[in-house]
Amino acid sequence: MDVSNVYDWVVRQLSDPVRRARVLEISWKIALALIIGLAGEWAARLLLSRPRKTLELRHADSAVLKLVSLLGRTVLDVIPIAGFLGASYAALVLVRPGEQTRLVAFALINANVLVRIVLAVARLVLAPAAPNLRMARLSDENANYLFIWCRRFADVAIYGYFLIVAVGFLGLPPSGGDLLFKALGLVGTMMLIVLTLQNRANVAAWIRGDERERVTLQPLRARIAEIWHVAVILYFIAMYVAWGLAQAEGFRFVLQAGVLSAVIVAIAWGVASGMRRMTRRVFALSEDVKQRYPSLEARANRYLPFLENSIALVVGLIALFAVLEAWGIDSSAWLTTPLGQRITSTVFTIGLLLVVTVVVLEISSAAIERYLSQDGADVSARARTLLPLLRTTLVVVLVTMFVLVTLSQLGLNIGPLLAGAGVVGLAIGFGAQTLVKDIITGMFILMEDQLAAGDVVK
Repeated sequence: MDVSNVYDWVVRQLSDPVRRARVLEISWKIALALIIGLAGEWAARLLLSRPRKTLELRHADSAVLKLVSLLGRTVLDVIPIAGFLGASYAALVLVRPGEQTRLVAFALINANVLVRIVLAVARLVLAPAAPNLRMARLSDENANYLFIWCRRFADVAIYGYFLIVAVGFLGLPPSGGDLLFKALGLVGTMMLIVLTLQNRANVAAWIRGDERERVTLQPLRARIAEIWHVAVILYFIAMYVAWGLAQAEGFRFVLQAGVLSAVIVAIAWGVASGMRRMTRRVFALSEDVKQRYPSLEARANRYLPFLENSIALVVGLIALFAVLEAWGIDSSAWLTTPLGQRITSTVFTIGLLLVVTVVVLEISSAAIERYLSQDGADVSARARTLLPLLRTTLVVVLVTMFVLVTLSQLGLNIGPLLAGAGVVGLAIGFGAQTLVKDIITGMFILMEDQLAAGDVVK
């Protein structure tokens, strides 16, 4: 077993005097090179501390000045790293290491250099100690939190990898190296899970949205907020299992699918947010329009939540299909089937009919409202009487037609429904002749302008 191989190797290194002496020789040479390198880095950092502090405390108003200051500070961070690299390599040459010592030293020195470079880039992006220069919209607490986790991942991943490589140069069997790599991968996976659980509440609140305002697709987002961490944790576990079982294709597939899914979700979220902002900008009315059409804002806001939810739903469905495709599921195949084509055609027809109905109703209502909002001398009493009646009649006719066409598109035979409605109407007409006669008489009275709104009848 791999564990027994590692244990046997450690026992041989400690029990054999020759091997123990070789390990001690390699250890003190590498330690000396690292100490001298750290001393060179400390000296360079001490010389550059004042200009680096000046850049950190500099207050920059524009983004260009912030970026220039951050790049300058990053250069000052990289110079001490170069000092460590040069000093440690020079010290390594002086101690005249053997081939094995040189390989182990190079692995450890390069690990330290890579960690420092990663942290320098993290300082450039997050600026945890320089809030005046920070480009990202992060609080000081979040910037330092992210930097700490960057340091943890860099230390574990880079130092852990190069230490295992260095131990391999000392003679560790390949099977033992594989075991250590799997243990390192397990530690990294556990760290990712801990990071996910630590940010569970914050991410859930971000997914839910602001509770003080109406959020698009709020029930769905609330449900996703409750289970998002479970999906992420299962994904990390699946990646580790695929990698730990040496399934290269499986690991590559899981990694690629996960990255593509994250990119698709991010793009969909950005598109939905942009469309929501654009929709609200389109529905925003100027003061002049509000004065000319007093009730237009209320009517427009009545459709705004439905439109935002519809846009978010369409973008979400497209993103869902794309994510399923990324995971190898042919989600669009059903669209080519007769059932899929029928469903798509029905949804498109009903949606188009709904849009046309709403547009006609709103245009007619706006036109009638604009005409009636003129001065009293310009609008006759007959118009004030007939136009509201015409608007109500138009609403009833259009809604009835929309309902009938929708039922027809859903596969319901509306012929018997229309025949039944005709029979019922005929029966009501015969049974309520007086009421029908009064309605018809009233229509003619209004049309002939015998009576109008504002008249007094005795």
